[in-house]
Amino acid sequence: METPLSAASQIAIATLKERAPEAFELAGSFKAAGFHLALVGGTVRDALLNRLGNDLDFTTDAKPEDSKKILKKFADETWDVGIKFGTIGAKRGETTFEVTTYRADSYEADTRKPEVQFGDNIEDDLRRRDFTVNAMAIELTTDTPEFIDPYNGVTDLLKKSMIDIKIPSIFYGVGVSIELKSPDNPHSACIRTPNRGLACGLYTAPYIADDNYPKDHIIVGATNFISEKPYYYGRLASIEGLVKGAIEQINSNFYRADFIKTNIGWRPTSQDTYPLIGKTSINNLIIITGTKREGFHLSPVISEYIVSIIYEEPTDKKMLYFKPERSLIKSLTREEAIQKAVRHQISAAYQHEFKPSRSRMTEQLKKMYRNDIEKVHDQVGALDWGIPPEMIEMYRYGKAAV
Repeated sequence: METPLSAASQIAIATLKERAPEAFELAGSFKAAGFHLALVGGTVRDALLNRLGNDLDFTTDAKPEDSKKILKKFADETWDVGIKFGTIGAKRGETTFEVTTYRADSYEADTRKPEVQFGDNIEDDLRRRDFTVNAMAIELTTDTPEFIDPYNGVTDLLKKSMIDIKIPSIFYGVGVSIELKSPDNPHSACIRTPNRGLACGLYTAPYIADDNYPKDHIIVGATNFISEKPYYYGRLASIEGLVKGAIEQINSNFYRADFIKTNIGWRPTSQDTYPLIGKTSINNLIIITGTKREGFHLSPVISEYIVSIIYEEPTDKKMLYFKPERSLIKSLTREEAIQKAVRHQISAAYQHEFKPSRSRMTEQLKKMYRNDIEKVHDQVGALDWGIPPEMIEMYRYGKAAV
């Protein structure tokens, strides 16, 4: 699933490989010594903006003396002027390397000067930095480089960029899936349950990463909720729902399966829930956000459309409905949206084990949901149009504006 973060990761890593391949060699030296090494701060920002220079900043769990030993073998020259603050400098060819030990500084109550304390994890190091765009890192000692952005630096960088076009707001459709190992009940085909309230049905699919991967692993997915910010970990409620649904709806024998891991991804979701596809008013800037749950069979259509745009060939005019620079598509009337939202809420309640009494509880619940959703419509001035059910919370809390 392509997201701003994954796209940024590809750009930054590609830039680093092209402009400063020595960084990966240095990372290999730290890894061989049992340490982590990550490109960090303004250097990551510059890699994203394709303006990476010859000064590279890194952070590591190695103590300064360990960094100094590694750099002496790697570089033409080294210096330790900043060793008090955990920084060792080095130069190789025309490139300068500064490696600083993770910091977890503390401040006295009456001063802004920090008491230098070395940390043991990169998250604490990034937390103390001044701006979100400086709190990004690329971990280089993992099997594949890992882009780390716990404070939404990529999002802030995009917001502060000079790309001045008006498009519908894009939100994160946060989805979770889980990987199971089920040797007693391996899958050879995909299974899909009916749609649920506010979501599609559960699915299970055999997961084989390569020829050497076990044949008894299964992916179960997927949950989804809309957020204005990225989430990096699966919610327990999402994981519980997948595990419970897999056992109760797919295969009762899954209770014997091993839990391997949780996967999380972001599905770009526009404010009106329709995709943004096509050219913009900026020359050569084309936006393709994705198509929610129809991506598999619409991918060839979209690919053909984008190729036609690039080669300036005739295109299907109906695709202009989804042009990026457009007003919100309001396909639901107020009443249609409210009724749809109430149906989804009731369905979701049943899905999560709601068991009404034999009284009028269900009708009362429907009335309560309706009153609540009507208030949100009134709050944002949606008098002659309807809010898509999945976007109710974004409008309720002011994350989506008309």
